[in-house]
Amino acid sequence: GRPRLAIHGPYIFLTRGVWRVTVRLSFDADAAQKPYQIQCGGSESYAEHDFSPGRSGIYEITLEHEWPTHAATEVRLLLLQGAFHGQITLHGAVVQRVS
Repeated sequence: GRPRLAIHGPYIFLTRGVWRVTVRLSFDADAAQKPYQIQCGGSESYAEHDFSPGRSGIYEITLEHEWPTHAATEVRLLLLQGAFHGQITLHGAVVQRVS
């Protein structure tokens, strides 16, 4: 099936500049076998990273993205397959200005 959003938010506003987003997620053994894409950005552009954990555990993923203007942002975790079995836990996200 089509990719599906598993996690999205928090819709905070960031000023123009380069921002770093670090997300901590954990996957159980079943969820770790699926392919994912994590995205951060606004409605017009996103930084993206494809990954498949392969084993259960806690993972930290860092993305940097340049916001051209003051705009709302979100972090999205997409399941790249339509079917899903398992557990994903969001442990948090840290947003930091780089420049």
